[in-house]
Amino acid sequence: MNLPTLGGRREGLTLTLDALSTNELLPTLAELFTAARQAVARRLESVGVPFVVPAERPLVERGGQGPGSWRTDTVNQERNVLGVGLAARRAAPWLTVAEIAQARDCALKLAAVSTTLPFWTPLGANGWELVEKMDDGPSKLADSPEDLADWVLRHIVLPALRWHLEALPSVGFEDHRRAAAFADEVLQVAQYDHLRYRVLTPLSGIDLASPIVWLLKAK
Repeated sequence: MNLPTLGGRREGLTLTLDALSTNELLPTLAELFTAARQAVARRLESVGVPFVVPAERPLVERGGQGPGSWRTDTVNQERNVLGVGLAARRAAPWLTVAEIAQARDCALKLAAVSTTLPFWTPLGANGWELVEKMDDGPSKLADSPEDLADWVLRHIVLPALRWHLEALPSVGFEDHRRAAAFADEVLQVAQYDHLRYRVLTPLSGIDLASPIVWLLKAK
């Protein structure tokens, strides 16, 4: 499924939507989240993918014999299927043409109310499961935007939708607060002028007792 095309450059967006206010955009974004959640639920149901699945979660328990007393265990919990394994991804695309068009309309309006877009994205775009099949999603959503609205769709709207949908207990869970949180965060990212990226890097094999590390600490 290809994304609906959207013509126009930055100049056209500013001229046609300069009267739009952020207060008007917030309910539009919230409506998008609700529509997307419902569409994903219908899609998963139609192909027989459950909304939640059992998954093991690591657990660390502290003992009562001091700071160094602890043990690890696992616990089984039901988790949103969107964040577990490949079952849901094989059902992609999750959205229909109607929701994709709705998402593009939100991207167009976000581009109009922001003066800070586009910005540098070190990790690229994600959220392809919403609009493309598993096999061709990453290639169709490559990092080569033709216009600003398309960039906003692929780098802000779709990733935010994917993250917030996965954060739900289940795609069958309806909560207007979640939709409002999605709208608030999308608008904040689109308009914020001092974004910072946090990268988590796991470290292993560091010997704090080695002479080199001791020398650096001594200095």
